[in-house]
Amino acid sequence: MKYAAFDLALNTGFCVGQSFDANNPKKLVSGSHNFQKGSNRHKGDRFLRALLWFENFLEDHEPDVVYYEEVTFSHHKGSTVYGGLFSILAALCRAHNVHMIGVNVKVLKKHATGNGNATKAMMIDSCRSYGIDPVDDDEADAVCLYQYAVCTSDR
Repeated sequence: MKYAAFDLALNTGFCVGQSFDANNPKKLVSGSHNFQKGSNRHKGDRFLRALLWFENFLEDHEPDVVYYEEVTFSHHKGSTVYGGLFSILAALCRAHNVHMIGVNVKVLKKHATGNGNATKAMMIDSCRSYGIDPVDDDEADAVCLYQYAVCTSDR
């Protein structure tokens, strides 16, 4: 089974690999991709770039299932970006017939660190325990989410 994991945000973390690659970090593809809106760009540009990036990602990696961090917001500016990125990813997954599974942030943190209120530093340390030195906390979250997928799926 091939899993993809996303931490959806302006700087989206990602990790993809086969279930049997979980213990071989050299076979995983992970990182983060920035969807910041440039200073002279149209408001829709970030979402158009996201559409193209996610489309290429799904075509290049062909995951069987996509895991994503399920975030809830209460009057937060990030909810617009998260909602837009989630909508794009959900539509593309549907078009590519890829199953999606959302994981609550606290559940992910508890699985990765033993603490549902883990800090970014704790998540980065957890990622490093899998043999991956993340470029940022977004990649760390995606790697931990991938590991969650492998550990909890029915395979």
